[in-house]
Amino acid sequence: MRPANLANILQTDVSPETRMNDSLSGKDSFALWMHRLRTESAMSMIELLTKLRDDVLEALEPGSVITEKPRWNNDACTLTFRGVTVRQLKSNADRPRQVLNIFEAQQWPTRIELSAAWDDSDVRQVVQTLNKGLSDLQFYAANERGPGKVLLPGMKWLPCATPAQAP
Repeated sequence: MRPANLANILQTDVSPETRMNDSLSGKDSFALWMHRLRTESAMSMIELLTKLRDDVLEALEPGSVITEKPRWNNDACTLTFRGVTVRQLKSNADRPRQVLNIFEAQQWPTRIELSAAWDDSDVRQVVQTLNKGLSDLQFYAANERGPGKVLLPGMKWLPCATPAQAP
């Protein structure tokens, strides 16, 4: 491909906003553009695969996919679920905030693994702190034993039944 054709493709594939924000030129600008393209493509692929997984699971077992997920705002120390703030943490609640940051960064899978620095009592204490006053969702210790009976610390969350789902 000739350089002129490549330049034309790059100019048409990059939004005007992106081109305006690029103050770099030449090789650096191209590298920045490629990095953005790879990052956006990877994020789009993750979203697509997550949606596909959820669709397949839902088709196999209706009601098995949790579509409503909490949102954690670390700056405001607030956990919201179903459009309502369900938990306000103190800014010095380091361990509970660490757990919520992991959930948020991983887009709220039902279970997360914690580092080996966590022991069973740490996990249970954070679960107790997070569940204090919650009614719409609950957190659970999800510690597992790995090879050699090594503790693999983890935590789960599940939504509580909505009034329409309750018996």
